[in-house]
Amino acid sequence: MTIACPALGATNRVPDARLKNQQAAKHGRSASAKVEAVAQLAQDGMNMMRRLCHQPLFELQRMPMKSAHDLVSAAKARVHEVPIAQADQALLRADVLLDVRESDEFAGGHLPGAIHVARGVLEFKLSGTPALAARDLKVVLYCKTSGRAALAAAAMQDMGYLDVVSIAGGFDAWLAAGRPVVKPDQPTFD
Repeated sequence: MTIACPALGATNRVPDARLKNQQAAKHGRSASAKVEAVAQLAQDGMNMMRRLCHQPLFELQRMPMKSAHDLVSAAKARVHEVPIAQADQALLRADVLLDVRESDEFAGGHLPGAIHVARGVLEFKLSGTPALAARDLKVVLYCKTSGRAALAAAAMQDMGYLDVVSIAGGFDAWLAAGRPVVKPDQPTFD
């Protein structure tokens, strides 16, 4: 007998009660032993159904929760980060420099030539901007300290971009190295 749980796409094979009954008769067991075997089989089937269909999926998988730090560490392990000492060379060969910080951070100062695309909308902006759609586009990313840039670089790789790097240490490292920063003029209403 096959027990299926379509919600999880799971199926499991459970021995047929008739087979158990035939085996019990073949080995000379009494009728009460047969009934007990069938009852046990039914209970086993019910337990299996509970395990497959009545527990939340995360309990079945037993996956531990991941922190933002875990996600950033995993992203940094698979993306290329350039140290601040090599950032100038990366910028010279780049087609585009993306600042993935929030709007207020960008307005407070950014790298010369940077285009602002907040991390939260990056995939949507890339998908909706034909000038940024080429797979072989050479992209340099940065954020405040490099965590969001690493996540952004990993997402871009997942989207199919082939040449994406992030600046290790981000904007803070750029500032600490005394590199130039652009601050847009904000209008005053005095």
